[in-house]
Amino acid sequence: MSSARFNPLSTVLRSSRGKLLYFARKYDDAEEQLLKVLEWDSAYGVVRYCLSLVYEAKGLYDKATITLDQAVKFFGGDPEMRAGQARLAALSGRRSEARLAIGSDFPMRPTAGR
Repeated sequence: MSSARFNPLSTVLRSSRGKLLYFARKYDDAEEQLLKVLEWDSAYGVVRYCLSLVYEAKGLYDKATITLDQAVKFFGGDPEMRAGQARLAALSGRRSEARLAIGSDFPMRPTAGR
């Protein structure tokens, strides 16, 4: 039986490591890993999405917004990413932009008791 060999410089492995570091709240290390992946493959949209989460966690909302917008260009803007755009706009104080980003995919419901 042979064992599988993995290239430690693989973009997939590095991006997975970056995601794991993000979930471990090691944001600086995650950022470093994800940026290295983008140096090798600048069209890796999932990495841009993960990097936007890292920037958001670090409170770098402008960087997170730019990076998420780049990821949306690769994916066409699925609902999760549009929700992320809305969240970042709201966190940055751009409420009208947040409402536009939500669009019709996420209908606003009145709060109970109002």
